[in-house]
Amino acid sequence: MKETVTKLKCDHVQKMQDALFRKMSADQRMELGVGLWRLGRELSPDKTRYGTDRSATTSHRHRSDS
Repeated sequence: MKETVTKLKCDHVQKMQDALFRKMSADQRMELGVGLWRLGRELSPDKTRYGTDRSATTSHRHRSDS
């Protein structure tokens, strides 16, 4: 029962968050994304690899010249 109530609360909060995000301008969304990325980098700098440890098979998919 407790898990059901928690799930319902999470679903409601997610819908509210989605509604707020849809009302944001593209610039606001970008600022939010940059801010969250910077926060993640500060909280766990050892996990930000910038693609330097990717194998050749995965990194070629993300290059514009391939």
